[in-house]
This record gives sequence, C-alpha cells and structure tokens, in this order.
Amino acid sequence: MVIPKVFNNPVAWTKNAPFFKGATMADQTARSWLKDQISDGAAPGTPAGKYLVPQIMGGTRPHTPFENRLIRKGVMRSDEYAVPGTGVVLNSSGDIPKAILTVIYEQILNDQGVYTRITKGGKKGKGKQGSAIRYFVSSETGPTLHLKRGIYQARVGADGRYVRQIIRFVFQAPFYRERYDFHATADQVIDNLLISTWEREWLRAMATGP
Repeated sequence: MVIPKVFNNPVAWTKNAPFFKGATMADQTARSWLKDQISDGAAPGTPAGKYLVPQIMGGTRPHTPFENRLIRKGVMRSDEYAVPGTGVVLNSSGDIPKAILTVIYEQILNDQGVYTRITKGGKKGKGKQGSAIRYFVSSETGPTLHLKRGIYQARVGADGRYVRQIIRFVFQAPFYRERYDFHATADQVIDNLLISTWEREWLRAMATGP
C-alpha cells in the first residue's frame, strides 16, 4: 500500500481512499480513483477524494465542511482558512483531535455556551474534577484586541489559568506540493496486473459462456 509510505500515520479513511471499479460484460470500462463521497453512516467530514486531490495535483485546497460552517455562522470570513494554532497539540495523524473540534461545535457553532472538562488524553469528560475549558473566537476587537484572529481555549483550574490558540484564521489558502503520485502508482499496478488479470477473466468468460 502506497499511502502509508507517502503520509505520516494516515487515518483509516485516508488509507482506504483509493477504490477500483472493475469492468463487466455490460460495462467494459474499469475505473480507479479516490472516494469522493461520504459513505452512509460515516461521520461528517471532508471526502478523501477532495482533500487528497491537492496532494496529487498540487496547489491550494477549497474550504472544508468545518470551515464552511464557521463561515455560515459568521465566525470566520469567506476569504479566511482555518489552520492549527500555536497552542494545539495535534494527534498522531497531525490533525486537531476530534474531541476538541466536537467541543468547538458545541460551544461556538451550536451556541450552547457550556463549559466542558477535557481529560489529559484529549477526550471529553464528565464529573466535578478537572478544569473548566471554554472556547472563544478572537475578533481582534474589544477584549480580544491583543489576540490574533482564531479560536482560543481558555482554562481556569486549581493549577492556574491559560489561553491557547487552537485554530488560527489565515487569508492565504493552504498550499500543497505534489506529494502523492496517484497516476504513476495506478500505471504501475496496471503494468503488473493487466495481462494476468485479462487472461484469467477471458478464460472465465469462455468457460461460462455468454
């Protein structure tokens, strides 16, 4: 599998992004590409076929579903993009932990305005112990004038208080270099398997008849 060699610790959704549609007697066209739809029952997010294309072609990426929600809520401007902030601890795949994004959805996007305790492992917790964690948006005006545009995490606990930048808003779309040579990989697989696969399927078709 090529993807784990190209990307550092990719999630299962990324590793399973390539798909193959074989040819049939009715439709003799085979296709290999990336999944561009969220499958039924999958968590909301960006289809792999969209976030991997910039890694194949190079260039900038479009807004993610998370960013579009921020824009629709008026939290982020339409010409801004969300990137990891200076104070966030990324997970093993290099992403902002899902537990943190979930709380941001609850506190900022859903306007619940609740305090949530986060365990040391980055997961949401319940109970009386722990620190009250609040997420807020810096608009570079009023009380947040000294903070750069973004989403911040504020905590008040027995061991003190802090404010950390979790998501930074930037005006320049993230740029990606060509990293995943999907087409060369597909060509190599075709060269390795085409003849043997064609011969096997031809013999099967001859044996089964029309």
